[in-house]
Parts: sequence; C-alpha cells; structure tokens
Amino acid sequence: MNTTNQILCLILMITVSSFTGCGQSQSKSPTLTPVTAPKREKLVSITDGPRPTAIRGAAFVDTHRFHEIENTDEKWVCIEGTVNRTGEIMGASFVSVTCPTCGTHIYCESLNQLDKFAIPNGIRIIIRGRVFHDNKLAESMPVSQNEINVALDRESNAELMKSLKSATDRKEK
Repeated sequence: MNTTNQILCLILMITVSSFTGCGQSQSKSPTLTPVTAPKREKLVSITDGPRPTAIRGAAFVDTHRFHEIENTDEKWVCIEGTVNRTGEIMGASFVSVTCPTCGTHIYCESLNQLDKFAIPNGIRIIIRGRVFHDNKLAESMPVSQNEINVALDRESNAELMKSLKSATDRKEK
C-alpha cells in the first residue's frame, strides 16, 4: 500500500471514529440496568365470620354450589376457598381453590389481575370472577378483607334503613 492510500485510510478511520464516538476521551461504557419483577402484594387469609350477599356487584356463592350456576359469560360471582395451586399458563395467571366443605376444585384465571399478587398455597381467599365454564372463573380478582367488611356494612345499613322505613310506615297508619 502506498503512502497516499495509507493517509486516506487513516483519514477515513478518524472520520468514522468521530461519527460513531469511538476514540473519544469521554466515552462511556454501557451501564447495565437490572430488570426486576414488579412488586407483588402478598395476600393473607381472610378472617372467619359472616359473608355479604354480594361484593362489587357479584353474588356471593357457596363454593360447593358452584356447579348449580348457569354457565354464562355475563354472570359475576364471588367464591370462597383454600388455595391449593397457583401458576401461569400461556401468559394467564391462575389460582386453583378448593371448597373446604366438599373438596370441589375451581380454576380461576386472569390475564392481568392475579399476577399482581403473591398468593401462597393454603390460605383461604374469596375470588371474584366471571363464570366461564364448568369449574372455571375468568377475569378473576382476589377480594380483600376490607372489601368484605365494607360490603357487610352496606348490607347492614340497608337493612337498618329498611326497618326504619317499615317502622315509620306503621306509625303513620
């Protein structure tokens, strides 16, 4: 290679390195950003006690009577059971709950709700979902103890108002 070609190659290398940022004294090495899974709220068992007739518009159904529900995509229900398995299938998170009375298994799944929670096996939970097929709930979401308490308070207040209205009506007659 003659001197002219060497000089042209050197000029070309300097030009390319200046465009790409190579050879600069202030060059930064790439920084690694760790990818962390989103924090998941850990669920705890719900407490014993009375249950409301409905939670967020979904009727509370005894788990052992789940088979009696008409299978329709329109019906929303809440069921109570013990978690016996959790996982993910094809991007959808699932929880399998068992009725403490009769041992019926109900499969509950959700594309973007259940994965927000760390649900340990063995806890008792209430799940709200849409009746999908036999033994399945779609769009499932755990119900918190606070939601249960609020629903019970609403029902209690509604009963109180009903009895006050009834007493007022009797008094007026």
